[in-house]
Amino acid sequence: MRLVAALVNFWTVQGLFSSGVHWLNIFLEKATGIPDSLRAKALYISGMLLMLHGEFEKSRKHTEGSLKIYRRTEDKKGIALCLNILASDASEQGRYDDATRLYEESLMIRRESGDERGVILTLNNLGNVKFNQGEFRTAKKFIEESLEYYRNAGDKRIIANTIANLANVLFGLEENENATKLIEEALQMQRETGDKKAVANSLLNLGDLSLYRGEYENAHKYFEESLTIFEEIEDRAGIAFSLCELGCAGIAKGDFEKSLEYIEKSLSIRIDIGDKRGSADCYENLGKLHAAVKKFNEAADFYEKNLILRYEIGNNEFIAKALALMGGTMLQLHDSEKAKKHYLESIGISLESDNKRQTINTIFEATEIILSFDNYKRAVMLIGSIEQLYSAFKTESKSRESIKFEKINSELKEKLSNEEYLKYFSEGTKMTVSEALKRALSE
Repeated sequence: MRLVAALVNFWTVQGLFSSGVHWLNIFLEKATGIPDSLRAKALYISGMLLMLHGEFEKSRKHTEGSLKIYRRTEDKKGIALCLNILASDASEQGRYDDATRLYEESLMIRRESGDERGVILTLNNLGNVKFNQGEFRTAKKFIEESLEYYRNAGDKRIIANTIANLANVLFGLEENENATKLIEEALQMQRETGDKKAVANSLLNLGDLSLYRGEYENAHKYFEESLTIFEEIEDRAGIAFSLCELGCAGIAKGDFEKSLEYIEKSLSIRIDIGDKRGSADCYENLGKLHAAVKKFNEAADFYEKNLILRYEIGNNEFIAKALALMGGTMLQLHDSEKAKKHYLESIGISLESDNKRQTINTIFEATEIILSFDNYKRAVMLIGSIEQLYSAFKTESKSRESIKFEKINSELKEKLSNEEYLKYFSEGTKMTVSEALKRALSE
């Protein structure tokens, strides 16, 4: 068992998760009369490797077995370790409330035990949960605190992974230039330490940034490289992630047939491993793919599946986004009542969460569809209703919101006289966003 324990870091860094699980299973099957402490440790390590491999159900079974022993023997360090793995498992599957509860129990134990390193690790993990819930400012606070500790401790591998986590948060906050610099810094360090899984994850992040900037070929290259690594280390969750991202890049390029193949493969894996969040992402992208080729009934079916999972997961940002996608599809199908219902629910959630960016983007999407029906006056009124919300983004000259606003505004000014534009824009500024939506979507 000492040799097995010594090999854990090697298996983790090299991505040899299945090899590690294989040897641990042999140990657990053949070892008789071993102390509880050794059995608990073997089950814990096996659970961790299975979780990293994307085998969530097996991971949970092994980790819960270890936790049961640690609780019985009152081994606080072991209890905290197992809680962290179970929390990570919950987070990977989109069960964020469960993840938060488990991390907070682990955090309490580690603080009571004076385990400073464990406290910092748990704060970093809590930051990742907050990131997945769309609470980017809170996530940034947790992860920056963790990074300061790790830089002082000098652990290069953990420093690199924490920098990558911070880059994700900055991307969520749309601080894209800083996010890119951090991901590149993390990637260089991860290559130096030979951490294959971390390298693949950073390549995914660089692909996302390239996709955001419209650099579709670069995005495809990064996603393909990440897929190659995930396949090499047999990481099913990672393979599914890369396939879905390749599908996104294909949709952006207009390669719908190949995109469909990628996303369907990803969905199959994600359903098999019980990845709700990943499955929702696949349904969302299948909806976008069918909407792009004007198959709106099929798109609505996929968006409905996406919405069901988003409600189960409980991330308000993604629920609001899913409702907006349903609203847009209903509008394309000329069902204005259902469109209005979905859009108003989306706006209500975004405003309640003080998510100005999501509110603005929902209105932009509705405006673009209304524009496609040549309803220019209603479109101007909608744009007017978000003037106050949008003012916070006017200084961000390169933000997605600024670019989209200018694009829509230019088209509207071409279609209407200056007098008409000012009249309906002024009307919109006197309405709440919800009131403007109701007016714009009325028959």
